[in-house]
Amino acid sequence: MPLMNDTIVAMYGENKYALNILNAMIDSGRIPKAVLIERSIDTNPFIREFRLLFSSLKKKGIEGFLKRLSGIFVNFLKFTGIEERENTPEAFAAAKPFLKYYDNSLKLSDFDFKKPGIELKEMKTNSDEFISYIKKNKIKVVLVGTKIISRKVLESTGCLYINGHPGYLPYMRGMDSVKWSLYNSHRPGGTLHFIDAGVDTGKIIQKGLVPVSENDSFASLRMKCRDLCISFFLENIDKIRAGKVSPKNLQEQDVSQGFQSTAMGFFKLQKAKQKLNELKIKQSFKQYPDGAM
Repeated sequence: MPLMNDTIVAMYGENKYALNILNAMIDSGRIPKAVLIERSIDTNPFIREFRLLFSSLKKKGIEGFLKRLSGIFVNFLKFTGIEERENTPEAFAAAKPFLKYYDNSLKLSDFDFKKPGIELKEMKTNSDEFISYIKKNKIKVVLVGTKIISRKVLESTGCLYINGHPGYLPYMRGMDSVKWSLYNSHRPGGTLHFIDAGVDTGKIIQKGLVPVSENDSFASLRMKCRDLCISFFLENIDKIRAGKVSPKNLQEQDVSQGFQSTAMGFFKLQKAKQKLNELKIKQSFKQYPDGAM
């Protein structure tokens, strides 16, 4: 199978979502030229959380500090098992009948990059080294599983950056979009979009909603949304590379109709859980402004 010499996958750490995008691409005969991985500087999750906590205090004051502290509390409950853990075997079992591509057990070590000839490199995404690699290798398309891409990288490389967001844009941007969808009584969904300088504000390529079953949890619904986005990657990558789908022939998002969410705090999380339990039984979801429900 020939390499797509103009396309790479960029990811932050061994991101399961990005690994599943890569796996689906390879299985479908769409082999990227390279995988670029940015390693986290904090291997210990507790050290990372406390570093981010005091960074929030410095950048956003006491309000930002308290919001971050609330998020840490929720993550602590997940880690201890008091609150639902993300991507547990139980959650995967609930989602599996609805998944075409997403495999929760996938690891980087499962890939044999030498056989198809894929380059595997470690580098920071928002760096001069990354920009140099893109330019030197004449990359046209970057499939993103990283942190936010900086304006400098977007503007200096001149290629297309594609993101699969597990939320229904433009209404559910940012973090915890599955939870916020349910908090607002909406069915969760996924969106494939071009990346611009905003947070999930780039032009939409394709979007849709996922089914909610009686066994679903936040984690299983997140996997369903990611699986939907992977199907969008496969449906559109050839057209994007051929220039048949580009930002030039798509409309801007009307971001005024939605909101950019942040990590959900403990008390709103309890309301979102209550909403999920109600919606699973009643199947009475609110309609999005564009008519989807």
